[in-house]
Amino acid sequence: MILICFHGCGQNPTLFKSLLKPIKKQFSKDSKWLFPKGEWFKGHNKWGWYDRDYDENITEKGISLDDIIKYKSIGDCILIGFSEGGEFALELAQNLDNVKGVIAMSPSYNKTVEKLKINCPVVIISSINENKIVKKYIVKWKKHILDSNLHEINHYKGHKVYIPPNIQNFIKF
Repeated sequence: MILICFHGCGQNPTLFKSLLKPIKKQFSKDSKWLFPKGEWFKGHNKWGWYDRDYDENITEKGISLDDIIKYKSIGDCILIGFSEGGEFALELAQNLDNVKGVIAMSPSYNKTVEKLKINCPVVIISSINENKIVKKYIVKWKKHILDSNLHEINHYKGHKVYIPPNIQNFIKF
């Protein structure tokens, strides 16, 4: 299985890879892990997936046709993302049929997200300590996911990268 991991805004692939190290043992040793870098520079060695600041009035389109073509050519995959990377993963899943599951940790949301359904299993992980804005984003994302495919997991760690040890119960890989 191919796992594509999208870091949060202001992070980079190296940092995100180190944060996901504890969960790698949940997946097959034959799994291939990809850690792309966001295209938008956010400061010294910090990158994001969207050209924006966090403002309710953002108007930019999220993913591009080039993104869809690039990730469709990879084959069957699971998308993993944190915060802005979670938003990017969920938005990609709306447009790709080769996605077998999405793990989105505290995903952000913007009003330009297409109103399409996500047809694969989705695990949304958030903290009960998240701020009201992130909770509002999750409610909006839930409208895009079929109820039978949605699994929600809460934790107490705040706005952090966290994947529980039983993730394979929700997404078959």
